[in-house]
Amino acid sequence: MCFARLCERTSVLVIIINRACVGYLKMLIRHIVAVWFLDWYIVDALRFSCVLNLTMTIQHALSKSL
Repeated sequence: MCFARLCERTSVLVIIINRACVGYLKMLIRHIVAVWFLDWYIVDALRFSCVLNLTMTIQHALSKSL
């Protein structure tokens, strides 16, 4: 009886620990994906701003030469 109760409590504890681990892993994966996506987004934005600056510089140079 005592052993069965101990097993029951242990299994509940294992389930709680497993759920916590799964929750942590999900959070970690989301964090990694978010950072990777943000990194990609920032690089894309920087690339866009560089292209925009280059275009503006070329337009400025052309307008001065004309």
